[in-house]
Parts: sequence; structure tokens; C-alpha cells
Amino acid sequence: LKQDKWNVTIEGKILHPVTSIVRIVGPDVNLQTRLDSEGKFKVKAFIKVAGYYKFINKENAPLYLKPGDRLNLTLDSRQFDETLSYRGSGADINNYLIRKYLVMEQRFYNRERDVFSMKKAGFISRIESIFSQIHLLLTKLEPSKADRNSGFMELEKKMLFLEKAELYFVYPKEYRKNTRKDGENMDAVFAELIKQIDTNDSTQLSQAKYREVLKLILDKKTRDRFGKDASSQQFTDEFAKMKIMTAIDQFKDKKIREYLVYSTAWHQIQKGAVNRDLYNRIMRQLSHKKWKHKLAKMYKMMQKLQKGMAAPPIHCINTEGKQVSLADFKGKLVYIDVWSTQCNPCLKEIPYLEAFARKNNQLVVLSISIDNDIEDWKKMLKKRKMKGIQLYAEGGWQSDFARNYVIWSTPTYILIDKKGRIKSVRAPGPREGIEKLIVD
Repeated sequence: LKQDKWNVTIEGKILHPVTSIVRIVGPDVNLQTRLDSEGKFKVKAFIKVAGYYKFINKENAPLYLKPGDRLNLTLDSRQFDETLSYRGSGADINNYLIRKYLVMEQRFYNRERDVFSMKKAGFISRIESIFSQIHLLLTKLEPSKADRNSGFMELEKKMLFLEKAELYFVYPKEYRKNTRKDGENMDAVFAELIKQIDTNDSTQLSQAKYREVLKLILDKKTRDRFGKDASSQQFTDEFAKMKIMTAIDQFKDKKIREYLVYSTAWHQIQKGAVNRDLYNRIMRQLSHKKWKHKLAKMYKMMQKLQKGMAAPPIHCINTEGKQVSLADFKGKLVYIDVWSTQCNPCLKEIPYLEAFARKNNQLVVLSISIDNDIEDWKKMLKKRKMKGIQLYAEGGWQSDFARNYVIWSTPTYILIDKKGRIKSVRAPGPREGIEKLIVD
């Protein structure tokens, strides 16, 4: 775009930067620039509509942009969220988003396991208290006329409701993962939430939080179909196939129905667990050419990673820089944890993975990092004092390992049998029933 077409400017200075890369990502923007020798940067962009974005410099922070914004930020990477602040057009909204994030960090993110381990009444009380505090911050926000005209206040109220709803929907699963027990019934809570969510408003599909909540509602509707067996079935292929059928049957809006079919099918196809008949039915439901192309490409790649096929070779380096290959463990059952240092769910699973390895010493547990920067991997191993067999896939996300096993997210778990054949290219995690697959 020509300079006179740019309608947003973001600039600033970062003290003690960990990386020189600065990124701005969102619905229609994916920009990257570098800090200069003084830690300063400047990015210009063209955005079509106001919306939520992310500012990324190793860590990331929420960002709201609208046409005409001229933002100037400052931060110290040693205390990223605590020191980030904005000046200029659009600053009021973005400083509110930082304060909101700090509330979530202090009262939820830093205590997530404890909060999800609370019994129903305690959990509801904690979540309601957190969002009451955030709503108070929002009522104190006095945005400029331009900010008010962008519709932020109304949109943010919707997003807060969806963010809270998401936590309620995931609570039973997280409670079970953390306590190994089934929690109290939440059906009445879910029914009340669903009443307040328009599941047929495709104009909201551009909002990531709306899409996530739609998927959680689909998951709930599918669990209802399974009834009392839902807890034991939710990680099975049958459950995923039922989700696809539920999306087709119970969502009226065509765009939303197609999105839910596509997103569910994507996850199932990349597990290598969709047969030709189901694949054909999925494709008949979609009119979106880009989505159909992506699913067809993934389906073709996963045909080479079916259960019983020879596992592709794996060549990595260990902490001493020596080559380690899958062939070194021939004759043993191999469980692989694919992770990266920027993946918070990966880091949360480390204690459980280490406990699982200690308990099941009859198999080999490999932790393979696909970080793009090997130094990030080395620093994390030292920081977390990580145990077990720690390996690094040279090339990170573009490594032969990541490509051969079609790794597109972390954590990913892989199980390979004693003869070097694929037992599961998308195995359950250490808290998701992997023990059953080992003895099968």
C-alpha cells in the first residue's frame, strides 16, 4: 500500500529487549519489523475495521486497533505486562486492556490449576469476582469520541461475557484433569449461558473468542448425545465424528455450520482418523474452496501416517549436541512429547509427563523441542531443570521431523510401537488416558 493509504501507526521503545522482532497480528494484519539499536520501532498498517489484535515481542499483549489510531508504547521486557503503557490516539482503550490482562494474570493465569481444582461453588464465586473487577475497570474507561464511535465498549462487553462463558464450559474437563475426579453437574449453568449466546450470528465469526465458544457449545451438545458415557468417550474418534454430525444437524446458519464442520474435521483429519466415507461427507458440507483445499491437503499427508505404517525416521540432537535417532530405540515402545518453550500448555504438562515416565519405565519417553531458536530450548531446560531424554529438532517448526509428522501445534504426542510402526500419530497426553493405549 502507498503511504497515504496507511491508517494506523504503532511505534515505541522497548527497554532490555529479549528479541529484536516486533509483530502485530490480527484479523487482517500480520506485520513484522525489527528494533533499531536504541530499542525503537515503527509500524504502519492499513486495517479495514476496528478489532482485537496482538502486540508480540517474545511475550504478547492484547491490542485494539481502529482506523486513525496513532499509538506510542513503552515497556521494559524484564516486567513486560507491568510496564507496558500507551500514549496517543487509542491509548485509553489499550491501557484498559493491559489492566484487564493484569487482573486475569494475577487472579487466574498464575493460579489456573488451583482455580480449576475448586469445587463448583468456589469456582463460580472466583470467576464472577474476577469479571466483576474487570467490568469495574471498563466502567471507569472514558474513551475519546473516536474510540466511542468505534463501538469498543459494546464489543468488549460481549467479549467479556464470552471469555467468562469459555471458562465455565472448559471447567468440567479441567477439573477432571487436575483432580482425576468428576465434578458437580454444570448443566443448569451451561443452559443459562447458551440462552444468552446467539449461535447463529455469523457476523461474529471474525472474533476468535466467539469461534472458541461456538466450538465449546458444539462439544457440550455432543456430550449430551453420549449421555453418561461422555466423559470416557470425549477423546475417542467416535466422539469427534459425532461432533461433525452434531454441527451438521444442530446449527442453522450456513457459515457457522461450515466453520464448525471445518474446524472439527481439521482436528480429526490431522489425527489420521477419518475414513474415506466420512471425509467425502465432510467435503460435501463445505462450499468454502480454501477450507476444502486445506482439508484435502491434510488428508493426503495423513494417509502416510496411519496406524501400523512404518514411522518416518527421526534425527535430533541431545543436550550434548550428539545425534539421536528413532532407530536407537528399536525394540522399545516410544512415547514422544513434541513441545516448544513458547507453549504454555506444554510447560504445564511437564510435571505430569515426568511422573508418567517414572511410573512407566517399560517404555522410552522422548521430549522433542521444535523451537526455532535452539538457545530458547537450552535456557528452558536449565530454568525448569527438566529431566528425561531431551532432544532438539534442528530447524524447529521447519525441521524434517515437524514436516514428516505434520506437526502444526504443540503439545503433540506420538506413540510408536516396538517394531518402529505408528501406534498413534496423535496420542493422548499424560493426563488424557495414554496408559490405556500403551497396554492395548
